[in-house]
Amino acid sequence: MSESNKKFSIQPIDDKEDKGTFQKLSEETKKVLEAHSANPGPVISDKFDAQEEGTKEERHEKAKDLNK
Repeated sequence: MSESNKKFSIQPIDDKEDKGTFQKLSEETKKVLEAHSANPGPVISDKFDAQEEGTKEERHEKAKDLNK
């Protein structure tokens, strides 16, 4: 095609139809993405009172044995 044969025109846009289509797409997307936001992650308790087992030296020796 030569430069003189090119013709461009602006197509009419129906605003009412576009908003409805966008809204419908938005609702469908929300439904799909809800599953991904259902589990925000592990719950970390404010009261974490776990006691450490043994003394510092005992834990250090146990770690040495496990890391052999």
